[in-house]
Amino acid sequence: MALAPKKNEINVSETISKKVKGGRKFFFDQAETDMLLSMLLSLMAEHSSVKDRLITLEAFLSDKGLLDTDELTSYTPNEDTSGAMDIERVNMIKNILEAGRNIGNKSE
Repeated sequence: MALAPKKNEINVSETISKKVKGGRKFFFDQAETDMLLSMLLSLMAEHSSVKDRLITLEAFLSDKGLLDTDELTSYTPNEDTSGAMDIERVNMIKNILEAGRNIGNKSE
């Protein structure tokens, strides 16, 4: 025997439509705001991942006695390293901008 919902409870099956409607859903009134939020979240995820990896690597190398943080702070990358950094920077920018691409039109 199923219990009837109390007056202050929400009946989920009545509130949520069982039929999926087409089109991308938007949280904000303007699609551009959703696009910026998506890009920001992508950037935050990228930054968090890289920051975790950097902290882990620095701690690992420091614990092994292989890293002097003052030396790291004053280090100037060589041409190959600088080029690799440039490539990674461009890829990161592409990934962040891709998060807001192909949003489509707001469906009613």
